Amino acid sequence: MNVKDIDLGWEKIIKNMKTLDKKVLKVGIQEGDMSADGKNTMAYIGSIHEYGAEHIPQRSFIRSTLDDNSSQIANLSGQLGAKIIEGKQTPEQALNLIGLKVAGMIQEKITDGNFTPLSPATVRAKGDNKPLIDTGRMRASIKHKLE
Repeated sequence: MNVKDIDLGWEKIIKNMKTLDKKVLKVGIQEGDMSADGKNTMAYIGSIHEYGAEHIPQRSFIRSTLDDNSSQIANLSGQLGAKIIEGKQTPEQALNLIGLKVAGMIQEKITDGNFTPLSPATVRAKGDNKPLIDTGRMRASIKHKLE
C-alpha cells in the first residue's frame, strides 16, 4: 500500500510564518527627517516631546497612543494573521496595513490629544496654543517602516 502526502497549504502557512518571524515593523519618526531650520532631526524633537526635558513637560504621543489602542491593534493583528494563514494576504501586506493604521493613530493623537498646555511664553512666541504642532513637520514624519 502506498501513502501519498498531499499538501493542502501547510507548507505555504509555514513559509509565511517564517517570513513574518523575520520582519520588523517600526512605527514612529523615522531616521532622516529634519526640522524646518535643518538644525535637528525630527526624531530628536519628537523624543523631547515624548519624554519631556528641562522646562518642557512630557507630552507622550507615541507611547500613549499604543497604550490607548493596544486592544484595537491586537485585534487588527489577529485578523490580519488569520488572513495570512488563509493565504489571502502576505506577511508584508499585513504588516504594512498595521503600520499604516498605527501611524494614523499617532498622527491623530498629535492633532487631537489632550496634552499639557503650552506656557504663555511659548504661546506668545509661537502665535498658537496647540501643543506638538508648529509647522506640522513632526506629525508628517510619523511613518512606518518594514525591515
